[in-house]
Amino acid sequence: MQKLMILGSQGMLGMELTYYFQNKYEIIPLDYFNLDITNKKLVQKTVEKYKPDFVINAAAYTDVERAEAKHERKIAMEVNAEAVGYLAEACSQRGIDFTQISTDYVFDGTKGEVYCEDDLTNPLNVYGTSKLLGEQKVLEWANLNPNWNYYIVRTAWLYGQYGPNFVKKMLHFGKKKKEVKVVEDQHGSPTWTLDLVKGVKKILENEKYEKGIYHLTGLGEATWADLTEEIYRLKNIKIPVLRVNSGEFPQVAKRPSYSVLQNTKGPPMTIWQDMLAEYLK
Repeated sequence: MQKLMILGSQGMLGMELTYYFQNKYEIIPLDYFNLDITNKKLVQKTVEKYKPDFVINAAAYTDVERAEAKHERKIAMEVNAEAVGYLAEACSQRGIDFTQISTDYVFDGTKGEVYCEDDLTNPLNVYGTSKLLGEQKVLEWANLNPNWNYYIVRTAWLYGQYGPNFVKKMLHFGKKKKEVKVVEDQHGSPTWTLDLVKGVKKILENEKYEKGIYHLTGLGEATWADLTEEIYRLKNIKIPVLRVNSGEFPQVAKRPSYSVLQNTKGPPMTIWQDMLAEYLK
């Protein structure tokens, strides 16, 4: 049985990956408490010890707001950029297939239409910048090792069974509040972690999907208010959704107003409304 090392295995996506792949691969689940990916020597030692056939990096610093603080910025860069370089180096040197999970926040949202895989990146915040630098680290090692299989998978607006997320938060508000205010001037692609994992599996196991950058999200687009209204419609929650602009919730980190990702070369994905309906069954 082939070995699959999953980094960030205790996170929302990492747990989904671990559960979904467990019947096909020998899973090596690692998280911050048993592997500090910012320690280059430890990364090399761990990869050499387990000798996986595949590595998926779902570990990340994801607190977009806190990343703007000086001390936190340093941590975000270490986890999302430098550590990705260490992982890419260890995998490329050994010919291990490597998948890096990235984000729609590598774009600034000013294009005004959907973003394709090769569109110009220009992150607006520290988190997006750190994730883009991580992508670039992977590409640097890919250039040094042309035969190495790597996959950079950008996704967005994740929700799932494990851990806190926006959908769970809105369901909680639906039980506790008489109304909710939700932003309507940010557009993205809501994505169920299970559908994302299924897409990743197809890329890894089908030779027609060549190494490179992929966009895997729910099809179509939504605002956070659209998503909330659909959650409440599906669950028959009757409280009003008050549509507001981002200015109602002042934030330090800038967000792209339109970061819908278009999948031009990866496996077909499901319409976001159908994903959500299946998740909420």
